[in-house]
Parts: sequence; C-alpha cells; structure tokens
Amino acid sequence: MDQTQLEPEDLSLKPSTLPDDLDPSLAAVPAIEEVATRYADLENLQGVPSWSDVRPSPVREWRDVTGEFFDCVKELQLGELIHDNMFGLFDAMSAIEMMDPKMDAGMCCNKEATPLTFQTAVETSKMKLANLECRETIGIIDAVYSCTVSWLEGHSMAQTVLTCLYLHHPNQIEDKPMRAFACAIHKLVNLIRNFILRARVYEEEDFQPSTYGYDLCCDLTETKACNMLKSAEEDLVRKLKDTEGEREKEEVGALLSRLKFTRLLLQCLVSLYPTKNVSPNKTEMIDIVKTLNGAHELTQVMEKTIEYGTQPEPDSDTPNPMGFSMMVNQRLLPPTFPRYTKIKERATCIQYLAELIQRLKHVCKIVHCTNYHSALVLRRLDLEVRKECTVYMDLAQFDAVVDFVQGNSSTIDEDHVNSAHELSNDVTV
Repeated sequence: MDQTQLEPEDLSLKPSTLPDDLDPSLAAVPAIEEVATRYADLENLQGVPSWSDVRPSPVREWRDVTGEFFDCVKELQLGELIHDNMFGLFDAMSAIEMMDPKMDAGMCCNKEATPLTFQTAVETSKMKLANLECRETIGIIDAVYSCTVSWLEGHSMAQTVLTCLYLHHPNQIEDKPMRAFACAIHKLVNLIRNFILRARVYEEEDFQPSTYGYDLCCDLTETKACNMLKSAEEDLVRKLKDTEGEREKEEVGALLSRLKFTRLLLQCLVSLYPTKNVSPNKTEMIDIVKTLNGAHELTQVMEKTIEYGTQPEPDSDTPNPMGFSMMVNQRLLPPTFPRYTKIKERATCIQYLAELIQRLKHVCKIVHCTNYHSALVLRRLDLEVRKECTVYMDLAQFDAVVDFVQGNSSTIDEDHVNSAHELSNDVTV
C-alpha cells in the first residue's frame, strides 16, 4: 500500500453523507463514513476490528438538580441525615469542603499575596545569595535549627524545614558558609529520617517522614558535606584573625561555632549509622562520644550568642526576616484541615539540641552490654524516661538490634526485630 494514503487528513472539512437509519446522536462525529472506510481498508493489514465492532461512546445529558436538592432538604427534620450506600455517616464526618479556607489546607495561600519562592525572592532582592553578613547567616542558621526541631516534634517537613528558601536550591548559593550549611542540613535531615524509618517505632502523629518531592541533595555524600563545612570553618578562622572590631570578632566566632556544631553532629550520626548491619565497635564509640562532647560544648556557645543573629519580626510566624516563606509549600500539602505550625523559639531549640546530644551519648553505652537481652533491657528502662524524643527512641532501637546481632549472625533476623518491637510497644503504648 502506498504510504501517502495513510497520511492524516482534516476529516472535518469533508462533507458527511450519513445513512438515514444512523443514530442522530452521531451527527456530531465528523466524517464517520470516511473513518469507517479507513477501518475497512486497514482491517486485513493491521488487525483493526471492522466497523460493526466499533461502538460510539455513550451520550450523557446533565441536568441541574440543585433546586430539587434544596427542596428535599426542607423536608428533613432537625437531626435527620440522608443515608446512601456509597456515602454514610463516616464519609460525611471525614469529608472536607474543597476550596473552603477553613477546611482545605491548600486554600491558605489565598489569604495573602503570592507565596514567595526562591526565584522571586532572588529577583526582587529579598534574599541574598552572596556576601551575607555574619549576623544574617547566624539568624538563618538558628531559624533552620528551630524548624528542624519543630519537624522532629511531629510537624510536616513542608511547613518547617523546607520553608527555608536557601534549602530549595543550595547549589545556587554563592556565599560559602551558607552553601555549606544548606548542603549539610540536607544530609543531616535525610540521615535522621533514615534512622527513624528503619527503626520503625514512631507513631504517625509523632513524626512525618514525607519529603514532598525534595531530593535532599541525594547526589552529595555526607563526607563531601563535612568537607564543605570544614573548608568554610578554615575561612572563618582566617577572617577572625584579620578582624579588629570586638563585636565583629564575636559575630564571626558565633558563626564558626554553628558551622562546627553542624559538622560534628553530622559526623556522629554518620558514624552511628550501621553499614552492612555492622555497628561501631568500642573504640569507635569512644571517638563518637568525644565528638559529641565537643558538640555539646558548642551548644552552650550557640545559646549565649543567639542575639548576634537577625531576629524574627514581632507578631510574625516567619522564623527569620530573610530566606523564609511559610506558604511556599502549602500547595504540596494534602487537602485536609489546616494545621497551624508553631516554630520553636531559638533558645528552646538549642536546649533541645543539647539534650539530644546527651541522649546520643547514652546510646553509645550500648557497647558495654554483654548480651542482646541486656541491651534491650537498658533501652527499655531508659525509654520510660526519654520516650518523648523520637530521634532517641529510633536510634536506640536501631543500635540495640544491630549491635548484638553481629556477634552471633551476619544479618538481622525476624526474632531480633520482633523482640525489640515488643519492648518498644510496652513503652510507647
């Protein structure tokens, strides 16, 4: 067959001569005769069914029943409900009214102007990518940690950590300390998330693992992130030596302490994360504890230097004046009842981080247990006091399962996991 015969044509321009007995509803279909002829010609070549097998789609007629519906509603007595097999009381109670700002979380964006995004913030000079002052970087870092703690306490990542616009495109940041911190926070959040997901002892209302499509710098390793922080620290040390003003020296020192704390915390979590079901040995645990002690000392410096950073504006939900947009991810949330997210205060956040460091040090004590059962008992007794910390619960659970399996077998079997979960349930219920 000549290929030119199969070229598409505009059939709507050809006159249509329909048979008299054809259904009138098909009159809107253009050039049905020609379509039928083409199907008949190609039937033997391509296995296309004949015209007798082709059925037109049903024609539906929509009728407005709004008036009848409200007339029926008037006949209902107070307290009466219409029950249908496909829509009962349970469905009615769990349903929401779409596009109602009181019920649909996605409509909260309409209460204010267009949410600020990374690109619009840069174009309108509301966010700096280069030459950030120390006080600006300190304010952003403290605000990001406040959002991270709020996320660990049960709020969604889209309404806490990811409200920082600097974390949306860290590779476009030109300022070296800010870029290193943004990449490190991505790896830190992802590492904590992996700990919690693998341990599987958190409740749904205590932790939300969804990343809402953000890749969290998946192409960057934790080692590279630590090296970026180390390089930024070295630059700040040189800058500290060249700075003459006392206030400026204190600001540079405050920024340096925050970058170093981030690096030490990331290094500890990387070391605690078992590779191939093998957890750190006693010597490695001692090094981890030393690193945690250094991180804990830095939290005291961070707490004393909170005032050196930019502070949130009064009567504002935004944790920092620059680099944050609380509504930027609102459209990513499921259509549920709006949930108000209160970001933790900076002083409370740093206290939480200091307590977390102490809990991580307690996790390292597991190497002193002589058998698997004693490790689970140690974990259970401590969880009765510390069960409010999701990170500690999952980290202790994971290390308890992994650390003492490697002495008896090369993999974690189902009995180890089940026995650990039984002890977890006794505490968390």
